[in-house]
Amino acid sequence: NIGDVSLRISGGNKPFLTSLALFLELINECFQSFQVECFFLGENQAVVSTQSTGEHHLRAGVPQGAHLHATLSAGTVLLKKWFPNLIPDLLKIGAKMSDGENGWLHYFEGSWIRRRPSNNRYPLICCRRPILESMIRKHVLEIPNVELIDGCTVSNFTVDGNQITGIKYHQKGDEEEYELASNLVVDCTGRNSHTPQWLAKLGFKEPEQKEVVSHVTYSTCILDNISQKGRPGHPEGDWECIAIYSVGKTDLKSFFMFPIDGVGLMATATSFNNDPAPLNFEEYLEFLKNYYPHIVHDVLKDAKVVTGPAIYKNKGSIRNYYENVQLPSGLLVAGDAVASFSPVYGQGIAVACLEAEQLQKVLEENTPSEKLSSVYFSRVSPIIGAAWDLATNGDMKDPRTVGKRSFVMNIILKYFAILMHLGNNDSSIHRVTFDVMHMRQLPTAIMKPKFLFAAFLYLIGLKDSGISKQPFPPGGEKERIAA
Repeated sequence: NIGDVSLRISGGNKPFLTSLALFLELINECFQSFQVECFFLGENQAVVSTQSTGEHHLRAGVPQGAHLHATLSAGTVLLKKWFPNLIPDLLKIGAKMSDGENGWLHYFEGSWIRRRPSNNRYPLICCRRPILESMIRKHVLEIPNVELIDGCTVSNFTVDGNQITGIKYHQKGDEEEYELASNLVVDCTGRNSHTPQWLAKLGFKEPEQKEVVSHVTYSTCILDNISQKGRPGHPEGDWECIAIYSVGKTDLKSFFMFPIDGVGLMATATSFNNDPAPLNFEEYLEFLKNYYPHIVHDVLKDAKVVTGPAIYKNKGSIRNYYENVQLPSGLLVAGDAVASFSPVYGQGIAVACLEAEQLQKVLEENTPSEKLSSVYFSRVSPIIGAAWDLATNGDMKDPRTVGKRSFVMNIILKYFAILMHLGNNDSSIHRVTFDVMHMRQLPTAIMKPKFLFAAFLYLIGLKDSGISKQPFPPGGEKERIAA
């Protein structure tokens, strides 16, 4: 026990002798040792099964855990609702909360986006991913009817006719196979889920799978001694974070930077389709200078490197179309096990939270077991589809990305880009584009006649594009004070 946090650790013999001063380091090391294997709902009980992966390693299912991570506001709002003390606990150990609209410098397809006061409509948690995971884990395990089964591997489902009745699993170091009965099994095992293969072995139809290959590379540094250029009091305005979504219409290089828990700033530069990534800080600075707005290089040029650059590679996006197959009763699939998105867009946790919200509603409605799958997937499919369309078609703006292209989605993305810039001069357009970006509304929200008409006026030359010609973002402290 360290403070009020109870750690149950398996898979290693190293004693953890520590003080509260080492709390952050301990949390970071310990909780990365667990890989969530499955989540089950039974009679008045929830069971979380995990697999220990050893000390001092990032969780195997989340290799991007050492890199910059943000939870879109749709996910943040739900986490606050489910775990009221989560954010206060995160803030106690150095995490930051930021305003995802006015607190960020947004750069989209070659132009800055105006910052506007949002009344904190887009709250974002800024911390290292293992810290966020550890705190969520802590709060889940504080729920009285949640039991943790540690150090085990699930090997298959148990079945009775058309009903999944539980799972089969092995404990670490024990060859005997055990069974765990369950009213409902929810597979949350990520993109390496075995559910399609297990369904096939049991005689059920596998879901169709689609993949978009964009070969994303992250290059991440943790930095200290950041230049104050662009910080409060500087003419270029105050800011908390930087988000550069793509430097051009087909050049998808992106850059994100924000404060993390007590150790400075984390900066992540991304490239696509195996373009070279910087391998040391000198290359990193040259990379920033060559491809990004000048403020990025100016802020970082005198920084002290704490760690990095660290490299992470991701193949792209994968989606399993479970909504198109008849699943056996008693089985649902959620999170990356359904759809795993290119990580650049920050959608993963937000989508998982929105899926969990729909699952909660379906269960509260006492949906019959035989209809649970079809009702659940009918509700989550629009959410998954919106994130999938944004991520995959965004990646496919690079002609080297491999995947099935959609003419309609290509038009919609160009339309969305027009609205992003028109929003610099129109607060209602600005709000709807940010709502869609943060998954507060589905993309159908931008199809209202007034937004279509605004884009039409721009296309025929009767409305200013809103594209900022300034070398730094419009808006900022003066605009916020005036508002």
